[in-house]
Amino acid sequence: MWRIANEGDASRMRRPGAAEYLTTAVAQVVRTCAGKGWLMPGDITPAAATSLRRANPKTVSILRGMLRWARDQHGVPFDPLVYAALRPAPSRRAERDLLTDRQARYVLARARRWKQMPLFSCLMAYGWRPVTACRLRVRDFNHKTGTIRTAVKHNGQPWEHPMFPEHVAMLRGLAADRPGDAPLFLTPRGKPWRISARGAAATLTVWYRRNIAPKRPGNVGNIYALKRLAISRMLTGAWPWPQSLSPADVCLFTGQRSAEIVVRYFVTQADRARKLVGNSGAQGALTPRMLPDTAGVPRGPA
Repeated sequence: MWRIANEGDASRMRRPGAAEYLTTAVAQVVRTCAGKGWLMPGDITPAAATSLRRANPKTVSILRGMLRWARDQHGVPFDPLVYAALRPAPSRRAERDLLTDRQARYVLARARRWKQMPLFSCLMAYGWRPVTACRLRVRDFNHKTGTIRTAVKHNGQPWEHPMFPEHVAMLRGLAADRPGDAPLFLTPRGKPWRISARGAAATLTVWYRRNIAPKRPGNVGNIYALKRLAISRMLTGAWPWPQSLSPADVCLFTGQRSAEIVVRYFVTQADRARKLVGNSGAQGALTPRMLPDTAGVPRGPA
């Protein structure tokens, strides 16, 4: 019933790989529940849900969505503790620090070496998802108006936004004398970046980890570090942005559906500093009483 309901959602089925995902998702959940003897939501205990979440987080994510749908659409009851136990653990990606300026320069230097400067410069400026960049065609870029047409995440609706002059110049060179339906960005070997059946830019993600991800300046994880950097710069008005953008404004460039999702990506170097000092700053200004005892420490002239 969950699969049939989703297949009836035209906007969902327009997503690349939607049909394959639904078939695979149902098979995963059926196989898991049958193996554990779960015939009804009431058969799942909080302890079992926690164990499954640790062992198979992908299946748990699908199962949680099905249970939520069954509850909201058909009133199927289940233990709230089970639903909480199925909730995914906080992403380690969110705990990672923002790219430093040195690391960002390193990424761009490596991208230039592999002749991928236009692609990675755009990812670091506009916060596109990797798969968004891989789906772009030459016809999506308009060098006359200095704009590019992307798709809003999930609903696939076309969206056009302006670009900085330096990126217009970069993409003008990529698009010159090429057919409109050709991929805008190509691999170093001149082939299109492959998109998986589930609609993920797995090839670009793996290639980034192997060839671009900085090691000497400190490992920053996967390619989504570039998205976090871009969104942080937008929200704080850091270069190349002349002023701070609101979360809603950021959506105009990233293609996210809501400002709430944008905020999740917001990371600044100040976050780590706040964690180091705790909440002491919220209790008022720093006063001599809050400083360590300096008795016996030589002082200079008043």
